[in-house]
Amino acid sequence: MTEIWEKPVIGAINGYAMGGGFMLVERTDLRVAVKEAIFEMSEAKKWMLGGYNHGHYANLPHPVATEMALGFRFTAERLIK
Repeated sequence: MTEIWEKPVIGAINGYAMGGGFMLVERTDLRVAVKEAIFEMSEAKKWMLGGYNHGHYANLPHPVATEMALGFRFTAERLIK
């Protein structure tokens, strides 16, 4: 999913996003998840970070920061309580 799409891709997560599922979710433009959703990079537990890297580790900070910023914007929650 490295192509540039004309419309945003929205991911809906209800359950586990692990392994390949995590990689797919990480590439979406916006993610909506239930509170019980579990996001996991299972490779880190087994120290398999070397050859398995398809670029999603390097790209991870951007979607996490964007998601947090959008979350605060959409919910009007305070960043620091």
